[in-house]
Amino acid sequence: MKNKVISYCVPVMNRTDDIKNTLKWNVSVLSKFKNDVELIINNYDKDNEVEKWVKKDFSKEIKSGLLRFNKLEPLPYWHFCWAKNSFKGVINSKFYSSLDGDNFITEAEVAKTLERIKEHDGKCFLHHWSGEWGDGTSGRVTIPTALYKEHGYINELLPRQFDEISLLLKCITSTDFSFISRGSRNIINSSKEVSEFVERNELSPKIVISDLGEQKLPLNPRGSDYVQKDDSMNIFHNLNMYYALYNVSESDNAKGYFQAKLAKKQEEFCEHDFIKKNSKVFFHGTGLSTLKKESISTVYTVAKNEDMMLKAWYEHYKSIGIERFIIIDDHSDVQIEKTLEYSDVHVVRPRFGSFKTSKVFWIRTLMGLFQEEGSWLLTVDVDEFLDLPTSHNDFSDYVKNLDAGGHKFALALLLEMLPKDLQNGNVTSNNFTEVMEHHLYRPENSSYNYQNHRSVKWAFGKYWPYSFAIDFRFRYFGTVDSLRKIPLVKYSKSLYLNQGFHAVTYKGTEPTLDEYFSQGANMYLRHYKFFKFLCNEFDVDKYRSTFAKYHDRTKVNLTKISNIKSNIYCKSWVYSPFSKNYNT
Repeated sequence: MKNKVISYCVPVMNRTDDIKNTLKWNVSVLSKFKNDVELIINNYDKDNEVEKWVKKDFSKEIKSGLLRFNKLEPLPYWHFCWAKNSFKGVINSKFYSSLDGDNFITEAEVAKTLERIKEHDGKCFLHHWSGEWGDGTSGRVTIPTALYKEHGYINELLPRQFDEISLLLKCITSTDFSFISRGSRNIINSSKEVSEFVERNELSPKIVISDLGEQKLPLNPRGSDYVQKDDSMNIFHNLNMYYALYNVSESDNAKGYFQAKLAKKQEEFCEHDFIKKNSKVFFHGTGLSTLKKESISTVYTVAKNEDMMLKAWYEHYKSIGIERFIIIDDHSDVQIEKTLEYSDVHVVRPRFGSFKTSKVFWIRTLMGLFQEEGSWLLTVDVDEFLDLPTSHNDFSDYVKNLDAGGHKFALALLLEMLPKDLQNGNVTSNNFTEVMEHHLYRPENSSYNYQNHRSVKWAFGKYWPYSFAIDFRFRYFGTVDSLRKIPLVKYSKSLYLNQGFHAVTYKGTEPTLDEYFSQGANMYLRHYKFFKFLCNEFDVDKYRSTFAKYHDRTKVNLTKISNIKSNIYCKSWVYSPFSKNYNT
């Protein structure tokens, strides 16, 4: 039997009335084109009411191959992208066409769609949008099945909004196929943000205005202002839109622009009541059920495949008095709960966004959920080990001192830790904190023009000698990353952090350099970034493949330092007069 031309794909969950009101109509329409089309239902209901009804009332259509019904495990909640991606394993037709449970199709529409596909020799994708937002038609797309299977919907979007548009934009960026639009209004000329996307990515889509046949509107049109009226829709729309525009963009200019837009929206929404009441839409994992809002000392981190360092990291922070660990597991191969089986470790996993775009949003949102106003917390990476000033016994003692001085944060310098001999250090997951006990320390020298590097001027200004003295990467690789970190902060609803925890703002205002350094620079974050490049147990090539998740400058710098063992200049480290033992 030859493959059909179009598969109309209907995912449904808890929409019994809708599917009962639309299916008979839609099957009747499609029966007139039975050699070219089919309708597939993927049903996520807990019960089998819909399954029984479909198999009883449409047995003839199922037997003929016009209708297919699949019963799937219920989703934790309705999510358009997850549900619509579920057809990848069952669709064999030339074109995928999206259809919601309350959507109708018409004979004219199917006929015109088949005509357009034939007319363009299959090199096209269609948007069946009427031109009116909120009438339920903007989610109707027909695209080549190969593109659907290759790109699909973006799973890390929130449950609804912008799912179909992002799929269309991926078709635009990845092909030169004709974009067939129902009328003169299309997503490019009707959306300022989509228009900006096209312009910033320097795209020239081939838009074809065409007759796509008469439409029958869905059962549940929402109205043109439904996004503005509903907090959840507003949040979903803005976060999904800017994440999708970033995700699908091809040019660095466009990616940077939409990432900045997304960051602003994430900062705006991280304390929103809707997110606090619907945290399971943004996160999942065992930690959500064990956590509560508290003022105890807490460390927040994001980790992925860090199991070789996690125990040493946990034991270190436990030893300085941290009482609670909130770890965002960015989908590690080995679940973090299996590495750290402790009652004070709470693991959650993000549903929205990516490390590169949303690391701070994840952490900041969890702070709002589980941290009491005015309590102290740490934000560090798993390869960062904070040592408190020697004049303080533990974390509690130190933050009491900060409170007494009216401080809201404490600065630390990022100190690259290395073995004395880079070639023969014998670094393992069991001994890295003992073997990697050296760091660079050299006297001030302005002749290198280090103080005028943009990153150094921003983070240190006149305090640049602090950074110069310990900047191993600059000395041996010529790269510059900010060594100023703000790992210790006092929680406030007005608090926000930047992606690398190099800066902090309260009520939208960032401290001056003098305020950052008002306590001096007497606290260090031992940084074991080079562990992964020196440890023979670690798959360095696999780690290099993850560099894309970082910002461009960091990505380039990581690529350079990943060759530390083969770097001829680094071989001289063992003889360097500037190699200092951290413990002496």
